[in-house]
Amino acid sequence: MFGAREATSADAPETRQRSKVASNAQEFAATSQREGETREPTSRLRKVIAERMHDSLLETAQFTLTTTADVTDFATLRSDVAGGATKPSYTDAVVRAVALVLPNHPLLNSRFEDDAIVNPGVVNIGLAVAVEEGLLVPVVNNADGLGLAEMADTTGDLAARARNNELGADAFDGGTFTVTALGAQGIDHFTPIINPPQSAILGVGRVREVPARFGTGLMWRQELPLSLTVDHRINDGYPSSLFLAEVVELLEAPQRLI
Repeated sequence: MFGAREATSADAPETRQRSKVASNAQEFAATSQREGETREPTSRLRKVIAERMHDSLLETAQFTLTTTADVTDFATLRSDVAGGATKPSYTDAVVRAVALVLPNHPLLNSRFEDDAIVNPGVVNIGLAVAVEEGLLVPVVNNADGLGLAEMADTTGDLAARARNNELGADAFDGGTFTVTALGAQGIDHFTPIINPPQSAILGVGRVREVPARFGTGLMWRQELPLSLTVDHRINDGYPSSLFLAEVVELLEAPQRLI
């Protein structure tokens, strides 16, 4: 017992010193804020986004492939699509093309789980929607069964309800692949981050007019940039490039999207 009391007595100055250092550190942190600087607590949604995006980059091996699609013919077709209440957007065309092509590339529609590659057997495409506090990703279930007009109605409804906070938690579950678009903000190519536990995400850029050679002359064509990020643990560059090429092929032959 004597030894224990002696050790406590000897440790007391060190303990007081550590407490003083900790107190000084807290005081410094409180007073070191620069003039004009503000601190705001993050929202619940932003905390979730921060955690998921950090974990995505930490736990996967991501790389991005970029290409472009000539969507001149789709620009004409989208005004003529019969049925549906919503005029199909370029993003709708991409979601439709992805839904048709994914069954040919099941690894891009899979997830890595417990040292196994799990194929869900369905094509459920998440659609990234910007909201005031961050980003929501409602899911188009069984997207491969929707035509272009129905796809436009579905994505338009999901996006509107997401922005108005009218979707339940189940609307965000079960996604197997995600499409995200920044074209309206003037972005061409970018490096989208995979939405875990998925293994791929496709970014859609802005439509831009570019000159293209036809015969001996030049014509102005409408070009759509695409950026595909994949998880290298599951997918390699070559098969991923084949998937992207098939998506481009459909976008450039838009009658096949209807």
